[in-house]
Amino acid sequence: MTNEKRPVGRLTMLARAVRSGQPSTSSWPSALRRGLLVAVIVGVGAAIGEFATASTIAVGALNLGLVDAAVPRRELARTFAAICVITALIACISAGVAGSWWAVPMLMVLAYATGAIGSAGLLAFNSTFMALVTGVLFTNDPGDWRHAAWLGLLVLIGSILQAGSGLIAWRYEREATLRRSMVNLVTQLRRLAESTKDVSADHLRAASAQMAVEQLIDGAGLSPGRELRYRTLLQQLSWTRMCMSNWIGGGHQIDSQREYVVAALTAVDGQLRKRPSALAGSTELVEPAGSPDPAWQTLRNQLDSLATAAADFHESIPSLGDEDIVAKANGLARPPKAHSDASRKATDRNRRANVAALLRPGSPGFRHALRLAVAVGVAESIVLVFSIDRGYWIVLTVVMVVKPDFSTTLVRGILRVVGTAAAVVVAGSVLNITGNPQWLMVGLIVVFAPLTMRWMSANYAFASFAIGSTVLVLIEAGQPGESTITLRLLNTLLGAAISVAAYLLWPRWAGDGLRSTLSTTLRTQQHWTDLVLSALAGRDYQTVELREAGSSARDAMLSARPVIDAAVIEPHRAECDTEAAMGILNAVERSAMATLSIEVQLHGLAKSGDEDETAASVKAEAAKVAEHFDADFTAAQSEVARDHNTSDTSPTRSAALVAANRAESGPDKTHWPDPSSTRAIERLLAAADATVIAARRI
Repeated sequence: MTNEKRPVGRLTMLARAVRSGQPSTSSWPSALRRGLLVAVIVGVGAAIGEFATASTIAVGALNLGLVDAAVPRRELARTFAAICVITALIACISAGVAGSWWAVPMLMVLAYATGAIGSAGLLAFNSTFMALVTGVLFTNDPGDWRHAAWLGLLVLIGSILQAGSGLIAWRYEREATLRRSMVNLVTQLRRLAESTKDVSADHLRAASAQMAVEQLIDGAGLSPGRELRYRTLLQQLSWTRMCMSNWIGGGHQIDSQREYVVAALTAVDGQLRKRPSALAGSTELVEPAGSPDPAWQTLRNQLDSLATAAADFHESIPSLGDEDIVAKANGLARPPKAHSDASRKATDRNRRANVAALLRPGSPGFRHALRLAVAVGVAESIVLVFSIDRGYWIVLTVVMVVKPDFSTTLVRGILRVVGTAAAVVVAGSVLNITGNPQWLMVGLIVVFAPLTMRWMSANYAFASFAIGSTVLVLIEAGQPGESTITLRLLNTLLGAAISVAAYLLWPRWAGDGLRSTLSTTLRTQQHWTDLVLSALAGRDYQTVELREAGSSARDAMLSARPVIDAAVIEPHRAECDTEAAMGILNAVERSAMATLSIEVQLHGLAKSGDEDETAASVKAEAAKVAEHFDADFTAAQSEVARDHNTSDTSPTRSAALVAANRAESGPDKTHWPDPSSTRAIERLLAAADATVIAARRI
């Protein structure tokens, strides 16, 4: 588990980034509903001889359909209303200034707002981003202001239709998304059980999947009974992840145990999916040979509890009053209301601070917003100066590609070119060869619009292919030409070149903030471990406090890895050695797994109420371990921050501490309740040692 990764080259890392994709946040039913609505609008228009009018309405439906978020219906309704009004207004203004130089400042203002408001939250970003995309599309349709107003009205109608369908389907799709997230968490746990290499990364992916479920439940606005059902299962899955970390960390798992865990989790997966065939084999689980390892016994018992919770998941909630149900749910995973309100206020303050920072020249947010605005302005100016046919493809590519960091911008540029090239070759060729029959165009929308909704967050290359094909049909139907395929490809390439050039002329390198990122990661991990060890040493603690500290440490680690990967890809020399930075992160991840194992022991002691001599010994030794762990992590932070005033710590001191404690206590007087506890402490201190060693190389 302590395997060290070989340094990864720039080209290898770039290839890995291009291939990478995230699980789709949109379910197939939701994607089909949003995509097919676009197709129905176009189909009705074709049937009544108003294909062009229907295509404009479909653009409004397409734009709003790209917004997919699991939030309370009231918040979703407000967001939909804002997008409907804003996109309709922008469509009107864009069509009114199309072909004139007034289009340049209008698009630049929209681009700056998109880059700026992105820090205020996902839904706010979606609102402005859709407005910007609408503005770019309708600068391709010049006309008088009466025509512009008509286009704005059509876009408004399409947006309202999509918003109405979304609000009607909200209740069903909300729970479908939750179930998919639960299944994804089980899948990640199964992969963790099967993992023999890169265990820390698999552990983080499982933790990330759990975090996604938590956020969905918090924002879904479920009834008390339904919320209790989801939180009960989430609690069991969370405990399973913790027990698995403790079991894997011990390093004594055998193949039969792995097979048992995988089979048990597969059965849980079948329960959640309601697949009887998947459940058939669950009754034939072969119990592994008896193991004296307490960590395995704990995991084995937890798998039974998880199986029971999964079997009860689809059962009706017992007849309890709403107050009783809420109280029970609060005891599972939801923080107290006062704490939730305080957290929400803190989040709002952070968002306001982020928005205020956008007005400060030199801040990362200001730089990105201004970079995007300038790139869009340059692209639109090139289109006007050279009167480029279908020049909106240039501007749209800039909008899609320019991101706050170089690596994402470069990767997006590559994927955009690849996806768009495929779109113009496939869809463009079909339209040019067939002469644009309306039934064929409707068929293309039926295929590509749902794929756009499904792939938008999962795979940008596929999404570029799908949305490129959809836009090609909606916007360019009736404008065939032999040169259009080549022209679209050239416009896309030019847009990608402008995007990369804009970044290189005013860069913000991820490598320049690497030390700060590592410092944050070290600090949050140290805080979480300190809380766990101090609680183990007898200090009063709140479960919510431990959970939030663990979440902060997890978020920091999840955020740090992309920064290091980006620093490797960048043509700019990072402010510190990226190989050493990855070594620090790997060591911190191992300390996180060890801390999680110790937290399992902490909760076990709390449940047993054991206050005998053994528990007292645990408290005494936990205080010692905390002291030396703090010394190691403080020393590592000073190395990362280039502050060497902190007293020196020996890289071998922690291991020597463990050996001394063992020698002092003797084999029959171990301070810890079971051998897995001892191994968790050893792993924690070894990870702290590795952190110091890596930090001294940075």
